[in-house]
Amino acid sequence: TATITDSKKYSVTLTNLTQNQTYYVRAYAINEVGTAHSTNEIKLIPTSVLPKIETKPITDLDLDRNSVKLNATVLEEGNPCYTEKGFIYSTLSNLTLNNSEKIKTEGTSKGDYFVVVGDFKTGIQYFARPYLIHEDMVIYGDVVDFIFPVKDPKVQTLEANKVSETTASFNGSVLEMGNPSYTE
Repeated sequence: TATITDSKKYSVTLTNLTQNQTYYVRAYAINEVGTAHSTNEIKLIPTSVLPKIETKPITDLDLDRNSVKLNATVLEEGNPCYTEKGFIYSTLSNLTLNNSEKIKTEGTSKGDYFVVVGDFKTGIQYFARPYLIHEDMVIYGDVVDFIFPVKDPKVQTLEANKVSETTASFNGSVLEMGNPSYTE
């Protein structure tokens, strides 16, 4: 029932409706004479509104730590609201929650979110994408890819010193550590 006011219009909000169930609604009013029903009937079928996610470009590619910052934006929370968000990554281009590493993040609101993840191997192509869980469904963003390039170290030979008849000191300098860093 609706609250009686001085206005001729009234409203009632129904909750806990079952999705994809058909409902028929008619207005009514009761006075001393009896009950009057509207002549029109409205049919409605509640459906969920899916959340929307947008993949943002990767930032902060750190060659020293082999880490990246994965970025996304929740454009719409959905109705009902999504219950989980995060990122997945893998060496597979067709990555899903079932075949990838998952990093869950906090919150269930609209807006930007990110995660920094590292310890990737050099020379291997990785793929990542954001995800949202909505009821029993996974909503994925677009896939982005990245690679940490293999770089040879750079060295320079310096002048030899302490040269005698049978000995000499040879000298060098590391100009760039390389990726992965040199070991010998």
